[in-house]
Amino acid sequence: MDLVTGKALLNKQDPTASDHFYRYLNRYKGDNHKKAAFRYLYWHCALADLPATGIEVLKQARSLPVRSDMDQQAEEDLNKPIALPLVRVGLLYDGGYDEQALSILDDPGTRAAMRSPSDRMAYYHRRGLVEFRMGRMQAAKGSFDKALALCTDKSYGCAQSWLFSGRIFAAEGNEKEAKRRFKKVLEQDGFAYFESLHQKARTRLEALD
Repeated sequence: MDLVTGKALLNKQDPTASDHFYRYLNRYKGDNHKKAAFRYLYWHCALADLPATGIEVLKQARSLPVRSDMDQQAEEDLNKPIALPLVRVGLLYDGGYDEQALSILDDPGTRAAMRSPSDRMAYYHRRGLVEFRMGRMQAAKGSFDKALALCTDKSYGCAQSWLFSGRIFAAEGNEKEAKRRFKKVLEQDGFAYFESLHQKARTRLEALD
């Protein structure tokens, strides 16, 4: 429970999140999810501006083996880091704090910090998710399309952008475009949790047949 509690507290930027991650790492005797726990702890240090501790935690995170899908996602996050504001947005989104997430995305400083294509893709992917959940479908569609235009590699963010934009087109009655987008999800693989996205896309395709 410490890992789950720590993540929930990290989502809302609670400084006590680290206590639960340390407790999990010290008490849990197995290997599963330890890389993921160190990844969360590293994010906590980065968001709390604790660089010295963060460097040590990052070393430990990178040294651990991948033992689960959660660890695989951590490995991908560590190998392809994104701008810190987007880490914060992703955590807030996971916790359901959409207004706070959107306020960060709307900040001109956040947009200015998106210098690489991968950061810009992640920015629009996250923006689309927040807008979708807030019911701003036209804005979400535009954000997902901007994310997809920046996709160069297969990734969770690209696959999820295809999936959610397909849902918007399906809701609008544009079944042809919705099917095209759901099929695009099935072309995305080789990253953590891609099977789950494939299953969701297949379910959507079956509903349209």
